[in-house]
Amino acid sequence: AEQRRAEQFRVIGEVGRRITSILDVDQLLREVLGEVNMAFGYEVMGIALIEGDELVMKASWPPDWHETGETPLRLKVGETGVMGWVAKIGQSMRVPDVSFESYYVKWPPVGQTRSELAVPLLTKAGVIGVLNVESERINAFDESDVAVMQALANQAAIAIENARLYESSNRQVAQLTALQETNRALASTLERDALLNLIMEQATTLLRADGGMINLVDWEQHEDEVVAYSGACAQFLGAHGSLDTSLSGWATLHKQPVISNRLAEDERIS
Repeated sequence: AEQRRAEQFRVIGEVGRRITSILDVDQLLREVLGEVNMAFGYEVMGIALIEGDELVMKASWPPDWHETGETPLRLKVGETGVMGWVAKIGQSMRVPDVSFESYYVKWPPVGQTRSELAVPLLTKAGVIGVLNVESERINAFDESDVAVMQALANQAAIAIENARLYESSNRQVAQLTALQETNRALASTLERDALLNLIMEQATTLLRADGGMINLVDWEQHEDEVVAYSGACAQFLGAHGSLDTSLSGWATLHKQPVISNRLAEDERIS
């Protein structure tokens, strides 16, 4: 027991030293899971972060589902999954036998989970995510595991917030630079298409997007036309669409920006 406790404190200290200097969120999450795996050998681990009203899996062990092309796990905060419930209440949850837990959602699709431990990633602003471990053994986790995982989660939460602040600062600098370049182009050219394509390229780069489009409205026809593009949206250049059956049309008619994270299920889109 003393040897195990000593190893747990060593891992907590080692993880803390390693992650404080990492300013990339994805790399940070992988590093945390790698260190915990080497020290404790948990069969399944994952870190999920809150996005809106959902908890989205960002890194897992083994393997990283993003690298294998699997769709990331998404859970409604407070509604589905042990992790979803922990994200709502902000307290750890240890499940000795998942077959008796109504909140349990099978993840990953391989293996046979029998017990689960989920702890919240807490900051001063509240819960930002959940650190989760699972085992194929019943009652695999005890209060010592809870204490260790919560200590690791607390360190990870602070590091994630620092990395996000760093990314936000860099993004603001990039945005200002892009705006300056666009303003220079506005002052130096009267060619519409060249200017709109420049704006589209800047937007795609800033948002790390696969592609983008600019549409201009024809009110008489009650439709819009793609007049500029970047990246993967080249095929849509010149395409016309009704304002009543497209997301760009919705934004035009309502005169406000709109985000859709599940296009296939969005009723506003034909």
